[in-house]
Amino acid sequence: MIGKLAFSVMALAIGTAFAVQSGINAGLARHIGSAICATLISFGVGTVALILLALASGQMASIGAVRGAPFWLWAAGGLLGCGIVYGSIFLVPRIGVAALAAFIIAGQLTAAAVMDHFGIFGVPVHEINLWRIVGIAMLLSGALLVRLN
Repeated sequence: MIGKLAFSVMALAIGTAFAVQSGINAGLARHIGSAICATLISFGVGTVALILLALASGQMASIGAVRGAPFWLWAAGGLLGCGIVYGSIFLVPRIGVAALAAFIIAGQLTAAAVMDHFGIFGVPVHEINLWRIVGIAMLLSGALLVRLN
């Protein structure tokens, strides 16, 4: 029970950090005049931090392990991450952090439900049912309400 609660609090903190990061990165883009360069700086600082964390924790992957992984597995995550961070930086001044977060969460839930239903990427199958569809529709409706107020 405590483990589940701790992981839930951790997920909530990650969501909070995402909103804060979006605002910070948008401020950096505004200050330097480039959303792409702000994304580059964000990923550069993140890369250095992750290298240090991997070294400190003893979790640095071997070159052989990286070479053995299919190219699309490690390339797709990085490309998606760049698109997510750049898209967030681009959208914050246009729609605001709250609307961005609402639509991101709605998109995440929709994609997650499809992935669960079909077992995409080897996740356990959890079929879509009426309640999940209603929940997704309510979340999408809520995102629209946040944006169109």
